[in-house]
Amino acid sequence: MKAAIFKEARKLEVTEIPVPKPTEDEILIKVDYCGICGSDLHTYTKGLYVNPGQIMGHEFAGVVKEIGANVSGLTIDQKVVIRPLIECGSCQHCLAGMPHLCANGLVDGIGYGRPGAFAEYIIVPKPLVNKVVFPLPDNVSTKEAALIEPLAVAVHGVKLANVDLADKVVVFGAGTIGLFVAQVLKTIGNCHVTQIDISNKRLELAKELGVDVVINAQEENVMERLVEITGAGNYGAGASVDVVFECAGVPITVNQSLEAVRHGGKIISLALFEENVSLDPTILVQKEISWKGSFAYNTEFKTAIDLLSSGKVNAEALISHLYPIDEVTAAFEKQLKANESVKVCFEF
Repeated sequence: MKAAIFKEARKLEVTEIPVPKPTEDEILIKVDYCGICGSDLHTYTKGLYVNPGQIMGHEFAGVVKEIGANVSGLTIDQKVVIRPLIECGSCQHCLAGMPHLCANGLVDGIGYGRPGAFAEYIIVPKPLVNKVVFPLPDNVSTKEAALIEPLAVAVHGVKLANVDLADKVVVFGAGTIGLFVAQVLKTIGNCHVTQIDISNKRLELAKELGVDVVINAQEENVMERLVEITGAGNYGAGASVDVVFECAGVPITVNQSLEAVRHGGKIISLALFEENVSLDPTILVQKEISWKGSFAYNTEFKTAIDLLSSGKVNAEALISHLYPIDEVTAAFEKQLKANESVKVCFEF
């Protein structure tokens, strides 16, 4: 089978390797689609998170092709999506009901420690139904389902924010996570959502998907526009945003988040960063801000599937380009071009 193997920054090599054979406790999945994640971009550009020799890819869906003797609840050729974080089940986080924070989650995770889905076939360990392996409804395709993993990330972040029905919310970043966060927010009552980015292509899509206001940070003064939308902050400083979602992962949006959020407001950080951020922590004290990080997902895969199946969230609209795995470098270079792409996926 063909697989793309990470060699070093800016270099992934497509090669032929044997189709893996599942043990009695594993299953074999034929990959249909796999997305390029933002964390994959950090690996591609900076060599972060994985070691040379790794088969990357963790946003994927496909069909079951082989089932180990000890595995139950699945059938051959069944459409499924996989939760790629494989927890140990025995560390303090797993025992506390937070397996997404498992001490071994990334080491054993698909696409990080274990071979990922930038390949035609993949082994899935511990394939418990509706915990690791999720059967897909008839009306959800494997193409859409390849984006269930980032959608689950967005659902988890929105849950942590505990958004009220009439909150004024800002989402910095209109990549896959940011666009999904905005869509999930629009399922909550009368929540008003403003999305900020520098890509008109992505902002146009955000508007099509129901965002109330979009701001191009290269064309408008972000804080002036936010003051127009939410009112000025205490003492006339900054804006009065109830909840900010930081999905951009660049230093300027962190400081803009601190300036935009109201006194007593909330910031949820979902983005990963390639560089350190300089900020004045005094503002955290003065505004009494609640600032939370949001990592991956816990039980949100089922919710993500339901949101797609019900039509409340549109995943396919985010898929701007499909590439064969043979063109792995071209696919990554396209994903890096925010003015040309939204979500790039491999099609097998």
